[in-house]
Amino acid sequence: MAKDFWIGDKVLLRSSKRIGVYQGKSKDGRAKIKIENKIIITNESNVEIIPENEQYFDIDTFLTLEKDQEIVSENQKLPKKVKLHHTLDLHIEVLAPEMKHLPSGQILNFQVEKCKAFIEQNLQQGTSHITIIHGKGQGVLKSAIEAALKEFHQIKLTSTKNNGGALDVWF
Repeated sequence: MAKDFWIGDKVLLRSSKRIGVYQGKSKDGRAKIKIENKIIITNESNVEIIPENEQYFDIDTFLTLEKDQEIVSENQKLPKKVKLHHTLDLHIEVLAPEMKHLPSGQILNFQVEKCKAFIEQNLQQGTSHITIIHGKGQGVLKSAIEAALKEFHQIKLTSTKNNGGALDVWF
């Protein structure tokens, strides 16, 4: 289902066996897939996510280990992904679709301010980690978010995920 996809995920079109990149949903709710610089509109049932090869270490387990507990050995299999509950998707189509036609500088300022407010809210709630989805694109939003993160001394660790389309942040 497309709700399980992130913009930028590698996907397989089942019918043609072609590989592309998930671009979101069309106005009629079908999946938009970019293949060779062309956008293909197809039913969600025709789209299958291609699992990432990278594995994510369960940082929560690591941070809560007591001194006498063993750390996972290199031979043990690590979990494929850590599912986080506190996530902010900064894609303007998700965050504020009504703004998508505004100038890019105005959109960027809005996204950065929403990100800062999200971080502050989670700090106040005592959240241990969050995920910020900035997308891959040209890297402008990613750079702005990384700069904004430097304003928060409470941040202990950051890690990229989703092939560089998102950041995990631990407080």
